[in-house]
Amino acid sequence: MSAAVEVRLEWQEIPTYGIPPDSPYPSFGLWGWRSVYPYSMKTDLSSGPPTPVRHRVAVLENRYVRVSVLPDMGGRVYGLFDKTAGKETIMVPPSIKFANVASRGAWIGGGIEFNFGRRGHTVLTVSPVSWALRREPDGAASIWVGSVVHPVGSRWALRIGLRPDRAAMDMDIHTMGPQVLPGLMYWWTNAGVEVTRQSRFFYFGLHADANLGRHGWPVTDGLDFRWYRNRFLEADMFLMDAQTDYLGFYDYGRHHGLAQTADRFLAPGQKYFTWGTHPQGRYWDAMFSDTGQTYCEIQRGRLPTQGLTEPLGAMACESWQETWIPIRDTEGFSATESDLVLSVVPEGDRAAHIHLLAVEPKSNLHLEARSGEQSLGTWQIQRLKPEEVFTQPLQLPPGRACDRVKVTDAAGKVLMDWQEFKFKEEDWFSESAHHHGLDDSDTQSVDQMFTQAERYRLSSWRGSSSYCKKLHEKILARDPGHPGVLRAMGEQCMQAGQYDQAVEHFRKALERSPRDPAVLTPLGWALLRLGRQTEAVEALATAARQESSRRSALVGLACVHLRAGRADLALAAADRLLAEFPADKWGRITRVTALRRAGQVQEAKQSLEALLAEDPIWVRPHAEALLLGVEVDLAGGSRKLADDSVTAASPYIELELWDDAAAILALDESNEPFSPAIRLAHLAYVQHRSGDTQAAAATVARLAEAPVELAHPWAELSIDVLRALAASYGDTAAVHCMLGNVLASRELADEAAQAWGRAIELGMEHPVPLRNLAMLLDHRGEHEKALELYRRAWKVSGKNRYLFSEIDGFLGSRGLHAERLKLYQELPEESQARSMVAMRRVLQLLDNSMYDEALQELSTRTFLRGEYERMIRYNYVEAVVGAACPHIGSGNYDRAREVLLKGLEYPRNLNMGRHGTMPNESTIHYLLGVVAEMAGQADAARRHYLAAATEMHLEGTPYHAYEMLAWLSLGDRARGMSLAHKIEQLARGEAEAPAWFRWYYEESILKFTHGLAQLAKGRIEEARRMWQAILDNEPDARWVRLHLNMPPCLLERMGKAPAFPEQ
Repeated sequence: MSAAVEVRLEWQEIPTYGIPPDSPYPSFGLWGWRSVYPYSMKTDLSSGPPTPVRHRVAVLENRYVRVSVLPDMGGRVYGLFDKTAGKETIMVPPSIKFANVASRGAWIGGGIEFNFGRRGHTVLTVSPVSWALRREPDGAASIWVGSVVHPVGSRWALRIGLRPDRAAMDMDIHTMGPQVLPGLMYWWTNAGVEVTRQSRFFYFGLHADANLGRHGWPVTDGLDFRWYRNRFLEADMFLMDAQTDYLGFYDYGRHHGLAQTADRFLAPGQKYFTWGTHPQGRYWDAMFSDTGQTYCEIQRGRLPTQGLTEPLGAMACESWQETWIPIRDTEGFSATESDLVLSVVPEGDRAAHIHLLAVEPKSNLHLEARSGEQSLGTWQIQRLKPEEVFTQPLQLPPGRACDRVKVTDAAGKVLMDWQEFKFKEEDWFSESAHHHGLDDSDTQSVDQMFTQAERYRLSSWRGSSSYCKKLHEKILARDPGHPGVLRAMGEQCMQAGQYDQAVEHFRKALERSPRDPAVLTPLGWALLRLGRQTEAVEALATAARQESSRRSALVGLACVHLRAGRADLALAAADRLLAEFPADKWGRITRVTALRRAGQVQEAKQSLEALLAEDPIWVRPHAEALLLGVEVDLAGGSRKLADDSVTAASPYIELELWDDAAAILALDESNEPFSPAIRLAHLAYVQHRSGDTQAAAATVARLAEAPVELAHPWAELSIDVLRALAASYGDTAAVHCMLGNVLASRELADEAAQAWGRAIELGMEHPVPLRNLAMLLDHRGEHEKALELYRRAWKVSGKNRYLFSEIDGFLGSRGLHAERLKLYQELPEESQARSMVAMRRVLQLLDNSMYDEALQELSTRTFLRGEYERMIRYNYVEAVVGAACPHIGSGNYDRAREVLLKGLEYPRNLNMGRHGTMPNESTIHYLLGVVAEMAGQADAARRHYLAAATEMHLEGTPYHAYEMLAWLSLGDRARGMSLAHKIEQLARGEAEAPAWFRWYYEESILKFTHGLAQLAKGRIEEARRMWQAILDNEPDARWVRLHLNMPPCLLERMGKAPAFPEQ
């Protein structure tokens, strides 16, 4: 009998860079999609050195494979070690090194990351998640990881499993929608692999999507993009119309790789990402790995590309599987099926090798190779074990290839029937038809506008709804009774805790479609939350008649009865649901609650144990286990509840099961370091509603002493709780502060401002509410009030670096540049050395025209900007030009040239390498040309002008404008003026800026380059007038002050373009 898989918990000492602290300030994103509320930003990165840190590591191991998982780093698979080969299958950096890449900032390269619930690298990527270890009767073992993602309420859970005698890691992926309203489906499994120039990716599809364009696959522009060495630039590659469930990766130097498989109809997304072979990519290698391992990503997703999200329906339960197989000595990859991995490798025109690897021991296999209808040979394989590779050389007839391999077992069952995939012999590229913006034009039909509104509403978190509201208003102006819009508005009101308004919208929607279950079901839940039980029963019972909403409606009906104390009727509703859907998790957990409340404890325990066996990290069964006295084996026995106590208690508060809720809230458990004030607020509410006002008052007193930092309530229920506490305990400032936080997360700005203002009136002179209110007032345009509050917040902040960065940005936007310098001087030296501070310090110096000092800062600090690293380069060039200008003005051309040449350097500390095709060096080369021309060096000037003119640029950028000036200096007036006209069209809005322009550049840059176009026409004063107008409106606009500071002799030279030569 095979040895059972070993599962264990270890504490491993891993060199680790400083773990970024959580920002104490809520990230509302100014009502934009970048909000990560209730989570905090983690952008205060350390440049090292790393120090040994003990990390919790969950380990699975059998005779072939060792899997290591970091539960406190998002549940990431840290290693997939192939014991037979003695090699890691995925990239394992020598240290845990944070880069500013994820939704919240901090992210680490390598391993296998699980991204769910929001586009991009998940908010939980370096945060603790719920976890459990399991040993199974058949000798298998598993590690479970997962979490609820707030505030949407969607949930993911992952079973990572090994079986005895099986050299592969299996993953069972489970996602669940929220109980009441739709959630958001976005899932990508992201494996980091180490690559070399001998690395090849094996993806089998019809074409590829690279975000900005689609292209042939695998050959584009004459290059086979399956080879890493042919991907010069950074790129996403999404395989479209995948034709196989599997994909592969192999490094011919290491003779090792991986095969991955998942049902392509359940997980159609197949992607690989690279930073490219160009110099800039090598800087990313150093950012992720102390030894400079070259990093690529292999990803599988629930949707075809990462530009797509879908709604995850209320109570939806979805699952699919992935398998990750280490492969070695196969010299490539062709297919995997039935726990076999095949590689057919041509050897010139007349030979080939077949390599067959077993994932688990096999015996009595029959293998046949064919070329079309011609058999090339058959072989009997008596035994094939995972530690061995079967290799068979083939001699091929002239002009023939091995294009089919069939493997059967002793009974003749076909295990694999591989036929060579025929790629399309096409080489093409097409700009993407995707519209990256949002079209709200009046030319759209009502249906088109509604589709657009729903797409956006269901691709974003709670809040972020301003755009949807705008479209809803347009639709209702043309179709006042549009049921879809009215339903959507009702759901948005529910998310904001506005249940009366939600009911009103739902009722109006039903006027046109009285029995629409998509409206009746949320109406029933809204009525339940208002305590209007009779109406709720009517709505939900009507919805339950229709199959499409029966599950959600019957769970809702059971909950109405539980709230009314009618456990028998709740049990009847749950039984009705389970008679039709016996495996339904929501129905089963609702039934457990009904059984317990009905006094049928033993049956409740039996049902509960089955649920826990299926899903050991779901918080709902944990809550019931706590109430029933059932032990759960969670987090090695150190936890009783997954996620957090508030999430566990919320369903019971909603049902007014006060004793249940109080028992759960007595536990202080949370994955995230949220303030206990959130839990205490909900406990006080429960105690107050249950009539224990003395206990409630004592809990409120404890709440008042809890940290204000990270007191970020997230749920619709929390709005009700905090409003009630504010009414009953109105002199507790912390209640008002938290109420303001959750209201602001729903874009209820006026109410949030009132709540924060009330907290401050009650004496809460704390940086969090002061900053929150300042941020909101600034957003409203009340800048003077915001300034006073920001100053007060800074005074009591303890010189917090996150607040420094925000206040410095605000002061810059108001033109208070001298005050910014004083603010910086108040920081301790340790803070001044941090990357996030240094990035702001450079901008301070540039905005104060202190270019030499900015260049010094850029030369001595380490900058960890992350995916916006181009902005550091942008600032560096601005500093170099600014430092060179005085020397140009004084005629010291040798010194000016010496300074400008720094602009062609890429200092290691900037962590920004030279881009392979758009290095954006035209500004430097043009000015070097001007300096050379002023110094009488005509040949050198021409060389630099040519370098500036022939470089590729993104339209509308400063570099594009300097290309224009370079062509004019070369005497090509027609081309220079053509560029000037294009720049003018972009500035006037007559042409659209390229996709991604606004990721890196402010709108004012188009106005700035418009000024350069005027300068190119010799209109120097007009250019200066335009630039001054920009600065008057945006005192921190980039590059504008630099050009206003340029010496007159330089501007005059730039404005003297050669005329057309005389004929």
